[in-house]
Amino acid sequence: MTRDELIRKYSSYSDQELTEAFHALDDYTPEAKEVLLSIIEERGGIDTMLEKEERKQAVELETVRVEQQVRKLATPGVDLDFLNKMIHSELLNDAQRAAIIRHTFEVIQDEKEDKAIKPRTLLGGSLAAGLASVIGGILWGLQMMWSGRIFYIFVIGLVLLCYGMIRLITKQSHKNNAVVVLTLISVIVALAIGQLMYEVWGRQ
Repeated sequence: MTRDELIRKYSSYSDQELTEAFHALDDYTPEAKEVLLSIIEERGGIDTMLEKEERKQAVELETVRVEQQVRKLATPGVDLDFLNKMIHSELLNDAQRAAIIRHTFEVIQDEKEDKAIKPRTLLGGSLAAGLASVIGGILWGLQMMWSGRIFYIFVIGLVLLCYGMIRLITKQSHKNNAVVVLTLISVIVALAIGQLMYEVWGRQ
């Protein structure tokens, strides 16, 4: 690799990539080392880059700490104003701290919404489970009638079909107990429909 190619390559590196390359300097050729060190100097020197990396890591750890504090304090009845008053940070500025608190609080609310068993969960989920059972059952029956065998990989597809339709209608995930139960029932019914088709019409 020519010197110009080395310059183009290392100039495109992020500060983190340059820092990692510096720590592995012995693995580089003399010319590559020279180019690498010159680019690091242009960026302010290795000490400056290490300080930036340490700062970045500290901010990441502080972000995790604030998120954990939000999860600890976000009990029923607690709002954003209370969390902003209770959670402080010496490393993050007010805007950063508030943004992390707001984002984590919204994630927690979404998780609670996802786990809640509501009329939509039961009614919509039941309708979706019934439809998925019929469609999945017909497909399962047809593959048995065509092959005369059970391909267990199709069972995975059947589970995904039933779960996918229930999730589409309820807008809730596998974290919701009702969604899991409805998916299980739907899969069992679909298998029963497919087996009945095979017993009635046999292999085609």
